[in-house]
Formats: sequence, structure tokens, C-alpha cells
Amino acid sequence: MTLEEPDTMTNQSKPRASAWQWFPQALFLSMAAVFAVNGVLIWQALESFPGKAVENDFDASNNYNQVLEAAHAQAVLGWKIDARAEAGRPVIVLVDRTGRPLEGATITATARRPLGPTETTHPTFMAEQGGIYRAQDGLTLPGNWDLMLRIETGGHAFSATRRVIVK
Repeated sequence: MTLEEPDTMTNQSKPRASAWQWFPQALFLSMAAVFAVNGVLIWQALESFPGKAVENDFDASNNYNQVLEAAHAQAVLGWKIDARAEAGRPVIVLVDRTGRPLEGATITATARRPLGPTETTHPTFMAEQGGIYRAQDGLTLPGNWDLMLRIETGGHAFSATRRVIVK
């Protein structure tokens, strides 16, 4: 059944335009917008890819059992590592599984920016009271920094990565 409206001039009925006549165009434009947005997001993802975690994936996978053993040994230690930036300088707080400060640790660190201009530095940490270790040098640029840490004390070693934000 079609809807018709009378034509007052000729006294004849003519079919009224359907509201669905624009549906194909609307569907096409909606899909084009989805494809355009996805294209932009894919381009941005490919342009900002930070790279691989390791250079040789195959060799890393062959040593995966050793990686699991090291992770288990670290979990047994139960050390807690808190990292923050104060006045642009990284600060590490170390405590053992009971919450007591870890004193006398040696910290080897690499600080790397995950985004923005590539920047890598190797801060040197000095021990303070209560398991606090403060870097002598500040991080040069504001923003996110990843600290790759190796902590050694009491014949044990612990590796961790912590993110700090320099304001």
C-alpha cells in the first residue's frame, strides 16, 4: 500500500516520497566514516610503535624457562619497590616482604622515555635512611620515564621496571 496525497491542481493522486529513500546514502556515509576513523587509528598506532621488547625473539623464547625461574625467585623474595620522581630526580623505596626497609642495596638503573623524543640515561642512586634511594642526577625532560632496575643486596638480585612521571 502506498501513501498518496491528492494533487489539487489536476485532481490526481501522486505517490509521496518515502522516508527510506536516503537510507542507502546514509548507510554508505556511515560506513565511510567508520573506515576513515579506523584508518587514522591504524596509522597512529603504526607511527607510535615503540619497538620490540627483545632483539631476537627466537633466542628469548628458548630461554623462557630461565625467565620463569628468575620471576619465581623474585616472587619468593617478596621485595616491594616503589618508584617516584621528586623535583625531576627518581626516588626508589625498597622494603622486604615484612615491610622492613632494605638497606645497603646496590641499584643499577637505566631510564628511558617510552614516548616522545628518544632519551636514555643511567641515574646513580645514593642510599638514605629507611630504604630510600635517591638519584644524584635528574631526568632531563618532563613526562613519562621507564626505570629498568637491577637491585642487589644480601646475595640476591631483583629486576623490575617502574614508570615515573616527571612534572
